[in-house]
Amino acid sequence: MREARDTLERWARQRTAEYRIVRRSRILLLLVDGMSAREVARVLLTTRHTVDLWRRRFEAEGVESILKDRPGRGRRRRSV
Repeated sequence: MREARDTLERWARQRTAEYRIVRRSRILLLLVDGMSAREVARVLLTTRHTVDLWRRRFEAEGVESILKDRPGRGRRRRSV
């Protein structure tokens, strides 16, 4: 777990990291520090659903899971 925390802290501090990676790292770090999902959502201005989603994904797949988005996310491509 220490290795995972070190990785999350590094990603959370990076100035060149994508915002989504930094945000996911911060969510997980606050949870590990003992904050409730509701508190984390309030502090980071997100929803409790988002916090729970990343906690479950991290627990199931590990630290590398926060680097990947699930297929089908984001804006659909429009044909021209």
